[in-house]
Amino acid sequence: MGHFARSAVLSTVLLALAASTNAVLTAPTAAIDALKQDDARAYAHDFALNIGKDVPAVHHVQQRKSLGFGPHHRHRKFVTEPAQTSSLMPPSAKTSSIHEAALDLARSLVGGKGSFYVRDDSYLDRQSGLYYAYVKQTINGLVVEDGDLNVVFSPEGEVLTYGTSLYRGEVPELATNPIHASADGELSEARCASIRATIDSLTSTEGHSYTKRDQIVFAQGKEDADALRSLQDDLYLYCDDPSDSPYLRGLDLGSRLPGSIALAKGRVIGGNRAQIVDPRLAVLNFVSEATADEELAASLAASSSQREEQAASIVSTFEHSMRADGHEYGTEKMHSVPGTTGPVSARLSYVQSSEGKLNLVWSLEVPMDHDANSNLYQATVDATTAEVRSVVDWVQSAPAHAHRASEEDEGVAQEALYKVIRWGLNDPSEGNRTLEAGIHDYSASPYGWHSIPASKKADKHFSDTRGNNVFASAFGSGMDDWEVPDRARPVGKKADNGSLIFDFPFPWRNANAQHDPLDPEKYADASTVELFYLINAYHDLLYLYGFTPAAGNFEEAEAEEGGKGGDAIAAYSQSSAGTNNADFTSPPDGSRPRVRMYKWHTKENATDRDGDFEQGIVLHEVTHGVSTRLTGGPADSSCLGWGEAGGMGEGWGDFFATIVRRKTPTRDIYTMGSWASHNKKGIRRYPYSTNLTINPETYKTLDSPGYWGVHAIGEVWAGMLYQVEEGLRAKLGWSPDLFPPTANATQKEQDEFFLGDDELDKLLGGKKRASQRRVPRHGNTLAFQLIIDGMKLQPCRPGFFEARDAIIKADEHLTGGANQCLIWERFAQRGLGTDAKVVGRTPWGGGIRTDGHAVPSKCKSKEA
Repeated sequence: MGHFARSAVLSTVLLALAASTNAVLTAPTAAIDALKQDDARAYAHDFALNIGKDVPAVHHVQQRKSLGFGPHHRHRKFVTEPAQTSSLMPPSAKTSSIHEAALDLARSLVGGKGSFYVRDDSYLDRQSGLYYAYVKQTINGLVVEDGDLNVVFSPEGEVLTYGTSLYRGEVPELATNPIHASADGELSEARCASIRATIDSLTSTEGHSYTKRDQIVFAQGKEDADALRSLQDDLYLYCDDPSDSPYLRGLDLGSRLPGSIALAKGRVIGGNRAQIVDPRLAVLNFVSEATADEELAASLAASSSQREEQAASIVSTFEHSMRADGHEYGTEKMHSVPGTTGPVSARLSYVQSSEGKLNLVWSLEVPMDHDANSNLYQATVDATTAEVRSVVDWVQSAPAHAHRASEEDEGVAQEALYKVIRWGLNDPSEGNRTLEAGIHDYSASPYGWHSIPASKKADKHFSDTRGNNVFASAFGSGMDDWEVPDRARPVGKKADNGSLIFDFPFPWRNANAQHDPLDPEKYADASTVELFYLINAYHDLLYLYGFTPAAGNFEEAEAEEGGKGGDAIAAYSQSSAGTNNADFTSPPDGSRPRVRMYKWHTKENATDRDGDFEQGIVLHEVTHGVSTRLTGGPADSSCLGWGEAGGMGEGWGDFFATIVRRKTPTRDIYTMGSWASHNKKGIRRYPYSTNLTINPETYKTLDSPGYWGVHAIGEVWAGMLYQVEEGLRAKLGWSPDLFPPTANATQKEQDEFFLGDDELDKLLGGKKRASQRRVPRHGNTLAFQLIIDGMKLQPCRPGFFEARDAIIKADEHLTGGANQCLIWERFAQRGLGTDAKVVGRTPWGGGIRTDGHAVPSKCKSKEA
């Protein structure tokens, strides 16, 4: 999921389908056959070669296994015209009233079922005046992982929009698993009789049944032994057979792990006994499906008894924490789990099925951060059957240097110059390196790019590529490599005026001209400086459009305006983790993200290329973190895990990378990844263009073979956003600079970028707007703002419809709806009009879609 590079390897997709009961039941055979055909045609490599032909051969083919799937909630809603509003004091004056209003809304939506609390990542956006409240649902004291309500309040305290996936059914008995209960809570007697008859057939020889433990005969060896044990488990669990039943003889219940599927003594929760799988077994079952190590998977799948032996060797510790509602909950930390790279967290919770039933699960965080295959999973596993119910990979992937000790200076923050391919030039084919100043805006980076403010001690100032927004170094791989004392970081040279100059050799251009081999490690310092410069510049740009500390941006220090801090990006140039790829890891706010850029090998040229020097790849990856933090709130990294939601996570990255590189308002065709892959057609099926002959993708295209993966879905979404941006640009013009003017800019400079008060009053025509943010006057800058605002409005796990509606609503909040009809028309051109629909949506993003080209009736008589 979330790859810059296409990684929809067929085995991974089928594994994901097999892990989901709903997926198995609804997967159409023709679609799977088409997927197989497409796998052979277009998924040859893991680095997003989506064009199917004219693909440069690569020296090294790297496949990264990654799982991402979960239920589609049919009861999910995104309401942009709520009937319920609240007359409250403004959020800035009385936040408690806002929180109470959000809780009241939650209770009204579900008829008072369950309990609720407002998450502590809820925040006031000081730039717009809007308040974003994130409500979590609990049942029987357990969190409903996908029971979410996000509410947006106006500066006056009115409900503007809300998205809900709250559970609306009956509250189950404590420690039961409602999804497995039949009408009478048991299997039918006919089914139980059939199980007993099958057990008889497996344990008999010459017509006699053996019931003594040391005399059971298995006619076919190990396979029948496993089959027998599974049947006995069902009989014990669902048919109410007593433990001394002859049909359970040979099933050594006393030796089973506490909480295993068939257990003699149930785990006690709240005084009630429950049949709950031990979390050690749950995590091993997940690892067996998620690991890329075939030997480990085989050993874990060998037999249930062998798996239990491995589970018994896992050591657990226990932690207790306090939720925002004051409820204390326990987390089990499992150590030395096979196939993992750190402690695995487990806690009981609920998730909802596609039909809206509750499923008691173990909620797991599983680090599998191996160099060859890096994953950081958030997963849920059925607490009764140990089946994987949902999984999100926080790693979204794209498809020895001499160390010089860095200086740490506790003195004054320094200005700096960087020898780089400057901002806006996509790669070395578009321009030479030049010395560029950093810190685009001191309101975004008030301490500069090389300092970390501290509240209790002196600020830290660095002379290398570290600062409040990013810690950049070369060759790293693991999540903690950034803090190794002898990391390879370039150190700036101090000029006479005290500023730092980061100017390091980049001999690639000469070597490339001669087609000479050149190991990119020869210019690793230049790569690290380029990566440091780009991430900092993007940080400053995003801050000015609303990705602030309160909204979950990436900064090391805690900011006064909100956010948790402690999460400057760990950035690795020329990562040792692989080649022909890039990836970004997006944990929740307060946990450190990581970006890894790789070297790229092709047979077209002996001179390797370095992804650090293709700006589009870097921006695509960092945008994963932006969309993950903004969608559903900074504390929830599970909202863009699969299907259309996961695909849009890819699409936003392509879109922002494309409009940042635009240098003229008239150029229409842009490719992705063409420089690094040494392929002029890029690594997507089609270049981005508003011309439907050049890029024919529409909403219906998602039904085509090869469009089930998140990257293909993302191409379609990015094409739609590009269509919208072009429409706004045609109507409102184009700004050559996406950066808004600084706080100390002249009034003329401000007016050249933003609408003036008189212009805004005329635009609104007496109507009221919700947002207090200044309105960009040009089409490309307005599109950037609306799409960032739309991410904040849309619900967790959005589809194309919800994301479209959020952008349209964002325009209403910002401009009073001045561009709504134009935006509708542009979406409709790509099949996402008011009459678009999807039938039979599946957990992995399948379904039958219909293009819609209609617009609201109010727009039919208006000119966009």
